[in-house]
Amino acid sequence: ACGALDVTEEAMESYRISLELDPEYVEGHVAIAAAYAKAERYREASAAYKVSLRFLPRDPVLHRRLGEVQVKLEKLEDAIESLERSSELDPENELAFFLLGTTYASLERLEESQRAVKRCLELSCERAEAFQLMADVSLRLGAIEEAVKAFEEAVSRTPDFAQGWVELGKLYRDAGKPEDAARALEQSLR
Repeated sequence: ACGALDVTEEAMESYRISLELDPEYVEGHVAIAAAYAKAERYREASAAYKVSLRFLPRDPVLHRRLGEVQVKLEKLEDAIESLERSSELDPENELAFFLLGTTYASLERLEESQRAVKRCLELSCERAEAFQLMADVSLRLGAIEEAVKAFEEAVSRTPDFAQGWVELGKLYRDAGKPEDAARALEQSLR
């Protein structure tokens, strides 16, 4: 629904007028929050999502969207709180877990990042980015075997992921698998 949202100033002004006429117009608060986010007006989006959550405190999508906006504002601890709440309200929401994983990784909270990304992958996540993140976090934690598996999955889903092939080649080399390393490095050049 938000993809088709009109984010022109005129449309946002219409939302604002609607909310002045009826401050309890929940859909208006949600719509203007999404419009602000789409227009990259993250401070306004954050404020509007917070108002929306006063009306719909158990809406996991609103919590996730607020978390996404807070990441854009570099309020990562606040984003984690919002994303955790989203994942509690909807434990099957792979996007919330993926975003949690990326946010935790940004804060160097690697074990928490790994836990969140594992949950994302358990939910049949098809995002190549999730496998890339798992590989990166596992590597940073020294879990080489997990990193190899995750890089293998990432490059199988995104064959043109050159850096993934390079990292996989290095891991193969370090594991004493020169043929696999050569194949991976050759793949990175395609």
